[in-house]
Amino acid sequence: MINCNFLASIGFRTRTLGYGGFGTVFKRYLGTTNPINKGDATQWMNIERKRAVTGIILNRNTISICSYLFIASSCRFFSSKSASKDAKINKKLDALPAPPKRGESPWIVFIKEKFKQTIGTPKEILKQSSSIWKNMSQEERQTYKDISEEKKLQALRTYSNWVNSLSPQEIIKENNIRSQLRRQGKKGVTFIKDPRKPKRPLSSFLFFCAYARSCPDFIEKYAQGRTKITEQTKILAEKWATMGDSERQEFVNCSANDKERYQREMEIYYKL
Repeated sequence: MINCNFLASIGFRTRTLGYGGFGTVFKRYLGTTNPINKGDATQWMNIERKRAVTGIILNRNTISICSYLFIASSCRFFSSKSASKDAKINKKLDALPAPPKRGESPWIVFIKEKFKQTIGTPKEILKQSSSIWKNMSQEERQTYKDISEEKKLQALRTYSNWVNSLSPQEIIKENNIRSQLRRQGKKGVTFIKDPRKPKRPLSSFLFFCAYARSCPDFIEKYAQGRTKITEQTKILAEKWATMGDSERQEFVNCSANDKERYQREMEIYYKL
């Protein structure tokens, strides 16, 4: 076993040592100038990898040269790969910046106006504006509420136009990126909902539920007097389970037709 400082003693910097430098290290370490066989080097790496793991578990302060290289190169490789992947994902996400769709609240409209009209530090302006806002009448606040509603509608129109400017393929790609960012723990990442996308087909059971709920005597005939939706759905599921194939056939046909409708509309959708 060789101390970790051995690398420095033979003139190598571990941070700059790449995969191509393993052969040279083997030569210096073994004291030979003969070419290093790739198979022998791979076998040696496998052995030293096990020794490295054992050394870490036993908290040893000395490991073999190959073990050190294996750990250093592995950490460098996977960390650089992960960093480049994250940078690539963030770059793609930045390529499609979504405009805000919530607009501004009445308070935000008011405070922005005060910052333009008042001279002073931000802390002083906020304190003064907060006092004015608390003592303001409902009639005075209504002006800012109207402006806020107008800004919200404008923001929704801008966001809708932005979504419609994207192709279905771009939206799918962007949502995949956002899904990865959410798995990484990024907060505030939402999916893009495309209003142009066709609605998914309904199952035969859902067609049955829609038919049952459309009946005037639904509560008495199907729901057994229950008013909660969860309880009604449970009773409908039990009713569906006892129905024969002939009773279900009408709803099965409706579901099949709806699937055909969905396929036709999706073909048109992907051509947008």
